[in-house]
Amino acid sequence: MMSTPRKRISLKSRTPARQALIICMHEMQYGSIRNLPIVGGEPVLQQAKVIRRRNLAKQSTVKPVNKNFYLKASHLQLLKLLDEIGDGVLDMISFREGLPCELEHSAA
Repeated sequence: MMSTPRKRISLKSRTPARQALIICMHEMQYGSIRNLPIVGGEPVLQQAKVIRRRNLAKQSTVKPVNKNFYLKASHLQLLKLLDEIGDGVLDMISFREGLPCELEHSAA
């Protein structure tokens, strides 16, 4: 039995606010975003605190972003959570290699 291929979703197909969130994580590569307001399912990145983590033993550089890359499963899980939250605050998103990996969200 053959499985059907998963539909690929591009960054460009998301709203500007969601694009900005994903681009921020991609450019910083390692770090966290704290106290991210969510309004109507959309992140308000300007009001959050973005923390970039660096390893002093390694040289890390900001990676330029091709604005038409395909989203990974962890991106899609994060966007689905934004829809579920609707209005609220994400306490913290940790990201590694530009991908969201851990979330903290206060229970309603």
